[in-house]
Amino acid sequence: MRDLRFRAWDKRHKAIVSWELILKHCDRLSILSQSEFEVMQFIGLKDKNGREIYEGDIIQSEDKLRKWSIEYSTSQGGRYIGKGLGRTWNNNLLPFSDLEIIGNIYENKDLLKGE
Repeated sequence: MRDLRFRAWDKRHKAIVSWELILKHCDRLSILSQSEFEVMQFIGLKDKNGREIYEGDIIQSEDKLRKWSIEYSTSQGGRYIGKGLGRTWNNNLLPFSDLEIIGNIYENKDLLKGE
């Protein structure tokens, strides 16, 4: 069974916060409806350094020439894909174990400029 984990972007404090911290300070039922958080789910895979990959993470290829942001796609059969450089990436092309997390779309938007 897949391990369900989350984290969130706190819009007010402009920081990534752990799910545990959110649950400690917020009502569990209202978290998803609160506009102050962008919830990101762990996709169940890790990068080449063993770091957990979440929605919103920015990953890059080993040659550092390609970058993608991780998104959930219903049009791709309900799975996680990478979007960047005007093309879509999936782990059939390049396994996650060959990729590295270099940031996220909230704190490091500049990493995808020109992508």
